[in-house]
Amino acid sequence: MGLISSAPSRWSLLARLIVAVIVLVIALLLYLSNIHEVLSWENVRAQIQGWKQWVAERPVTAMLLFAAVYIAVTALSIPVSTGLSIVAGALFGRWWGVAIVSLSATIGATLAMWTSRYLFRDMVEQRFGEHLRPIMRGMERDGGWYLLSIRLAAIFPYFLVNLAMGLTPISTRSYVAATWLGMLPASFLFVNAGSAAMTIRSPGDVLSGEVLIALILVATVPLLLRRMIHSRGGSNSRSAVDPGGDDSGH
Repeated sequence: MGLISSAPSRWSLLARLIVAVIVLVIALLLYLSNIHEVLSWENVRAQIQGWKQWVAERPVTAMLLFAAVYIAVTALSIPVSTGLSIVAGALFGRWWGVAIVSLSATIGATLAMWTSRYLFRDMVEQRFGEHLRPIMRGMERDGGWYLLSIRLAAIFPYFLVNLAMGLTPISTRSYVAATWLGMLPASFLFVNAGSAAMTIRSPGDVLSGEVLIALILVATVPLLLRRMIHSRGGSNSRSAVDPGGDDSGH
């Protein structure tokens, strides 16, 4: 009895310690790097040609460094991931850029969710409780399908979704799968726009009204699939327990 009841507590403390160390290291590195000035859109446009030359000379190092920065800013909810996704397209091309961005964004979002769940749960509830209620209601109703939908539609800021998921019982495996798949279309959209990075005045210019409508329409697919699956499952279960007229008549 004692061993069984104490195990979750030990694992919880270990998880909190690991996440805290990771977050502190990331925060310190970003603070020392003066990340806000480096990733300002004006600086990015001014430096992009020099960065492309450096990437051509050291492609593997550049990919690893870029991935580390992307993970860090996502984990700490610094709102520069859209600009970074565009830069990824300019530096690494469409397909390598999508691969790096989608993997890094998923890892960073998972760290952000763990931070909310294991370190700052009470603070997140107090600070963002009102904003998180629609997301929490959707999760209660549709679970992982809802997470996939809001990732696809990008109607809520990603950092807010990451924090909200830390307050739900969703498993890390389900969270990672829905997050990776749900953010993939937007990642492709911004990375693909990277070839025109020098002509984009701001990252927000990529999201036109038509693009937003398309993303929202795509986001309805998971919920429609869920409704169809549940409806079919409900019909099958009813027919299985209801013997019907034939059995009752013979």
